[in-house]
Amino acid sequence: MNGTRGFDLDVELARAARETERLRERIAEFEGSAETAGGLVAARVGPTGRLAELRLRPQTMRLGSEELAEAIVEAVGAAQDDLARQQREITADAVGDGQTGGPGGAHGPGRESTLRLLDDLDRLFGRL
Repeated sequence: MNGTRGFDLDVELARAARETERLRERIAEFEGSAETAGGLVAARVGPTGRLAELRLRPQTMRLGSEELAEAIVEAVGAAQDDLARQQREITADAVGDGQTGGPGGAHGPGRESTLRLLDDLDRLFGRL
């Protein structure tokens, strides 16, 4: 369906679907990692945030059980935070955050096509 100003809704939707799939594939490869307790505890989480690896240096056996448990929880939480940060960054790069001027940001080229798409959708649904 052709909209005004040479805007083709089908083309834009197909482009958005391709970009979404590329973004999903990139995010699926992400992992987060962190160390705590002076490097005695290290955690790595996969793309879903699930714990993938936990490394305890031999010196951790000198810690009390509560201190060790706290260090593990802290390392896993920090690894999950690292993963979330990466996911936010890639998403902001892909769609813009409204502040940085990324593709969908306040000044990026994606903003214009998004506004045109919303304009066309508004006209389309206004006719129904």
